Formats: sequence, structure tokens, C-alpha cells
Amino acid sequence: MTFDELVASLRQIDGQRDGGKHPPNFHFRPKPFLHFHNGTDRTYADVRFGGDFDPVTASTPRQREVLLEQVMAHVTAKLASRQRQRG
Repeated sequence: MTFDELVASLRQIDGQRDGGKHPPNFHFRPKPFLHFHNGTDRTYADVRFGGDFDPVTASTPRQREVLLEQVMAHVTAKLASRQRQRG
């Protein structure tokens, strides 16, 4: 998975929106949720799975796939929880 493919896949996940095109900066609900850092030796995303941002390395195709899986699982769980609360 390329970086561009990762970003395109992230943009398809319901419940989040991309607040910036370059670099991508995703919000989930009204809060910042995920943004990227590109260094000389690695690319990583800061992702808010809990209260604070956690760095998740996204330099290799497999790391990007894992990041996408984690984001999809988190967003899906949060949306399902929200629907259960609404009854």
C-alpha cells in the first residue's frame, strides 16, 4: 500500500473528514484525530485513539495497512457505541 492509497482509503471511512489536503489532517467527530509527519528516516501518523495522540509508524506498505486497519476498527467501534447510546 502506498502513502497515497492509504490517504485515499482513510478519506473513505465514514465518520471522519480530511481538514487539510497537504498534508492530510483528519478529524473524527469535531476533534482532530489523525495527522502525518514526514521525516528523513520515517513517516508516521499521530492518531488519537484515546486522550492523547499516539505515534504510529507508516513508512512501509505493511505499516500503512496496519494503520488503516487500526483506524477502521477504532472509528467503527466508536460509531457503533454512539448508535447504541442513541438506542
